[in-house]
Amino acid sequence: MGETKSFYLADDVVAYLRTHENASAEVNRLVRRKIAQDAEAEAYQRHHGVPLTEERRRRARLWAREQLDAAAERAEHGSADRDELRRRMGWAA
Repeated sequence: MGETKSFYLADDVVAYLRTHENASAEVNRLVRRKIAQDAEAEAYQRHHGVPLTEERRRRARLWAREQLDAAAERAEHGSADRDELRRRMGWAA
């Protein structure tokens, strides 16, 4: 089980946490996300020898979106090709 701590929070943070039924769970989620981001940055630097910057993260997200879009397009195109082949062979598409 965890430990109870008291912290000073800025007014905007308090306002944000008031919008959540379980503020403690939200704080835990956000801190864990930060821990994961720090671990990702550390692993990236160990592997590549350079720090993971916001620009590198942005480029990685852009690359991933482009790959997903291309995969979706190939899947749609492949589906149409498959359906046309089945039609020509006399199978129900």
